[in-house]
Amino acid sequence: MKKPMTSSTAWLWLIAYSILAFNTFAQEIPMPKTARDVATAFIQGEFAYANEYELAKFIKLSPAKQAKFNKNFESLVNSRYTIHSTPLVVVESYQILDIQVEDNKATAITRFLRLARADGNSYKAQHLVVERPHEEIVKLNLIYDGNRWWVIDPPIPRISKEALINVYKARIEENDAWDNPYTKKEVHALKLLKELPSKLPKTAQ
Repeated sequence: MKKPMTSSTAWLWLIAYSILAFNTFAQEIPMPKTARDVATAFIQGEFAYANEYELAKFIKLSPAKQAKFNKNFESLVNSRYTIHSTPLVVVESYQILDIQVEDNKATAITRFLRLARADGNSYKAQHLVVERPHEEIVKLNLIYDGNRWWVIDPPIPRISKEALINVYKARIEENDAWDNPYTKKEVHALKLLKELPSKLPKTAQ
């Protein structure tokens, strides 16, 4: 019996699949030149739920992550960030606090207002785990290979609540087969997203 795919493995598969898909199908898009611009564009792109092909051009996997990715081959995950297929974090807002550059390495430090997380396992009944709104500091690492800056081994994506609501609304409108179990999942996900609080508790402000 095959072991179920873990969240970290699923995220590695999403990165690798997206890179392959981008290199194969996507048209070339001008790449920001500085570490600051690359980090800003990537964080902003994930927050706004940009197309995975647009995000893939920023990403490079380290040898260790690539080895883990190859070792844990199970199946391809969806090429979109969704509550049902890949792990993600739902956020309300973000602020890039600092971008530190030293030689060929850089680190972007970002503060997010975190609302919920998704395990990304479609076999679980509860896909979205609602959290008490809280601030979270996330580090994004970058590396320069002599030609350009790359995001190296990115963390689980932080996507805005508003962007996800818009995505699920569009999917439901496109699919009128309401008896379809996948459509019911979308409706349930949309309901949960709309009910998420959008501010820190008063005691935390």
